Amino acid sequence: MIAPIVILASTAHIGSQHIEVQMDPSNACLTASAEILIQEKSRFKIDLRPTARITNFQINGTAEDWDQTKMIRNYEPGDRIDVSWELRCQEDIQAGELPGEIHNRTVRAHIGEEGVFLSGGSRWHPQIMAEDESPLAHEISVRVAPLSGWFFVASGNPQDNHPIDQPCASWSTPFPVSGITLVGNRHVAQGRIVDTESGLVEVVVQTSERNADKSNYYLDAAEEYLQMYVPLLGAYPYRRFTVVENFFSSGFAFPGFTTLGPRVVGMAPRSLKPGYLDHELVHNWWGNGVFVPRQSGNWCEAITSYCTNYGRRALVPESFDAQQYRRAIINRVSLDPSLDDGPLSKFGNGKTGRFVGYEKGCFVFIMLEDLLADGKAYSDHQSHPIWSVLRHLFAKHQGETMNWSDIQLAFESHLPDKEKGWLDDFFAKWVYGEHQPMTDPKMMIAKGQRLAMQAAEVPGQIQVDPGYRIYRRVPTAFTSPTIAGSLGSGVTVEMDSSLPISQQQSAWLMQTDPGPSLLLIGEKMVQKHQALLEQCADPITIEKDAFTVNGKRWSSPSQSVLHTMRHPERENEYITVFHSNGDIGLNRLALIWYYRKDTTVVWDGNQTVLRRVFEPNLTFAESEDTTNAPPQ
Repeated sequence: MIAPIVILASTAHIGSQHIEVQMDPSNACLTASAEILIQEKSRFKIDLRPTARITNFQINGTAEDWDQTKMIRNYEPGDRIDVSWELRCQEDIQAGELPGEIHNRTVRAHIGEEGVFLSGGSRWHPQIMAEDESPLAHEISVRVAPLSGWFFVASGNPQDNHPIDQPCASWSTPFPVSGITLVGNRHVAQGRIVDTESGLVEVVVQTSERNADKSNYYLDAAEEYLQMYVPLLGAYPYRRFTVVENFFSSGFAFPGFTTLGPRVVGMAPRSLKPGYLDHELVHNWWGNGVFVPRQSGNWCEAITSYCTNYGRRALVPESFDAQQYRRAIINRVSLDPSLDDGPLSKFGNGKTGRFVGYEKGCFVFIMLEDLLADGKAYSDHQSHPIWSVLRHLFAKHQGETMNWSDIQLAFESHLPDKEKGWLDDFFAKWVYGEHQPMTDPKMMIAKGQRLAMQAAEVPGQIQVDPGYRIYRRVPTAFTSPTIAGSLGSGVTVEMDSSLPISQQQSAWLMQTDPGPSLLLIGEKMVQKHQALLEQCADPITIEKDAFTVNGKRWSSPSQSVLHTMRHPERENEYITVFHSNGDIGLNRLALIWYYRKDTTVVWDGNQTVLRRVFEPNLTFAESEDTTNAPPQ
């Protein structure tokens, strides 16, 4: 999953800022000036990176001492502030490149021959700060002096009249924001204009020369997503959507564009599965179209994940993928309960982790979807009323901040005949609380929710929530074994030292927590534990040049496999096997940590040819009054 950087904007609208900037990548520096115009009576200070050298600072044409800007001062409507500065930005890019990660979260402001990345919160340009140190929102525009062979992209909309595949020098934000992000590199560009039901949208893809042949994949995908989501969410909020190949591993969404790492760009079309480019595009509605308040929980990853990671699966008629996605979330938290580490409302404030903000948050909207249906079945997901509520939320809050209480009110308002606050208990449990029930016919759910049950094939047994519509944990015996179980319980890695595995391929293994589960890499390690593996349900058999799993034998030298089994003798422990018939498949080792939802993955070279989940028989002993668990 690719994560965005979310713009945190206040609702205040103090004025505007226009920036003129000239880049010098060879010296890792920029020269810039900003004109700030005040529209309403304000009290704030102006902040820049400490390494900036101020060459001019004036208020209403009078030179001032820059040190005074470190103090809060009053400004009146019509005041004009002029700032000129020079800034050198150079960061250790490699320090943030962690094994097994596709995001470099340490880079904030960097200028170099390899590229430019200046995030909106890095204070590369003047930031207007309130007394409580929060950034104040204002309209921002930037003009970049042309640099031969370079393309620059900034937050917002392009302002130049230029061919769509040529560099643009000027950008402006359509809404008040707290900062503007500027990125650039030596790129080639391709573009097209997409005619959506709500108007024309430009799509541009900027890549390195070596990845230029991938551009059409991204253009086609972006066009498909716009045609899919504009009817569901409302008009795309920017003039253009730009896909920018970055110079370090990344996957960040900014207003009007996204940056993707070169490895991800080069993986197309495999990198266009649900939750990749679609996720970044939809952040232009959620997070960069409607903003997350600075002091409130980050709701935008939950909605965006619902719309894309889950929504693209649910929007496919007669597809089983949506149910598998729900099942996978339940399976993962059951394998590693520590992932659910706090209330959803605290995500974004450093108090809860990524799983809560993305996966559990997505599941909260799946459950809201069921409550909105109010017992009615819909023939297709497009017609479900949840999309009407999301369109209403976006239309009402576009260009402004929104919080969880706004979301609750919008969902409650869709069914006005229900009592006031009918979702109070739901939000108390699933958003503001730490509710993670263990599956049981009488488990506690929120008021208004219904727990479905059906008879199992075995007499006296029932299936609880067979469609996986309620967020919960299942007992370990009912989990589908995946590498998430091995990694979550702590793992002992046993790797055949004779295999030609590079440090780059295996470096992420050093980040794993030690523990009792096993990760066996290579035929020799599998043979060492063969007697134990034969006792497992859903076993794997390894020969010298082949492997057999789920009754099928794979013998091509380019094929490799990742397979996880529950330990046959010890509860809460797992055995994961990675094996390659030949040296070609060993490069998949670097990515096996990613396949946390799959019991079995088979590759042929770099192509994934099988993703499979082993499903145990999930039934419970029947007890009294289990036809429907009453609302709690």
